[in-house]
Amino acid sequence: ALTRDAVGLGVSRIAVLTPYYLPVDRAAVARHMAAVVAAAGSARVYGYLFTERTGVVLEPAEFGELAADIGLAGVKLSGAANERLAEYIAALPAGARLWSGADTTLPAVVRAGGAGIVSGLSAAFPEPFTALADAVAAGDSEAERAAQVRADGVLDVLEGTVEGIKAALRHLGHGTGALHMPAPLVPPGALERIARLARPVAVG
Repeated sequence: ALTRDAVGLGVSRIAVLTPYYLPVDRAAVARHMAAVVAAAGSARVYGYLFTERTGVVLEPAEFGELAADIGLAGVKLSGAANERLAEYIAALPAGARLWSGADTTLPAVVRAGGAGIVSGLSAAFPEPFTALADAVAAGDSEAERAAQVRADGVLDVLEGTVEGIKAALRHLGHGTGALHMPAPLVPPGALERIARLARPVAVG
């Protein structure tokens, strides 16, 4: 139902997290993702592998077979799965693409044959990440190094967390910083660092 609603609103790419909470086998994962593919119509559906959040492990060869069997457009990797990025790329069926959720790793992902990254940190600070993407696309190593330093700096300050991103957005004048789920409080020292990073581009 969520897939049909999203497609109805114009969404053209969908990432489907493996089932979580209840233990599942490969067949259950395949049924789950196949149902989303069937509901998605012409929208492209990617498997989303994040073992630390779901407890589900799909080996690269297993995922490659599953993707071919049910018509997935590719995969998004988060967490430790990124350590096997090259294996997942090699296992994908022809035409399938890989995206990484590791915000600052775009150069390595692209050079390994991946399509790119899905960045959460850029929701608050897009410019360092677009600059990095532009530099990689242009083959400009000097610009890439400079943009990489800035992107790494954003990761260092926000610590790669949703609560860090929300706090940054609040400093930038977007929202209240509140999350829809429980999360650790951002310590005062970290909030000060976020405020300093946000200050040069703050709204108003």
